[in-house]
Amino acid sequence: MSADSGTSDVEQADIECFAALPHDTVQATGVTENAVRKTIRDNQDTTDVVKYIRFTNVPPAVADKFSLRNTRQMFNRSTRYMIIKLLTGAHEPFLV
Repeated sequence: MSADSGTSDVEQADIECFAALPHDTVQATGVTENAVRKTIRDNQDTTDVVKYIRFTNVPPAVADKFSLRNTRQMFNRSTRYMIIKLLTGAHEPFLV
């Protein structure tokens, strides 16, 4: 834990990561798998190319079994934060 800030090194790394996210990043609570999926569904149609969703309070059991096509996710077990990157068709490989 950092003596001057009262936060652990892990929490500080998350804070720095969150600060680097785009200004339109959606923030939500991901207590259940259904809550995570609903938030993703609600935001997929508004995604031009890439959109980020930052979830807090995500149980490890939810994060462990969570995987959707056209998403990338990062989960921190210590802080229970998860960031999901929504990708659109623009990121799909172009096949001729």
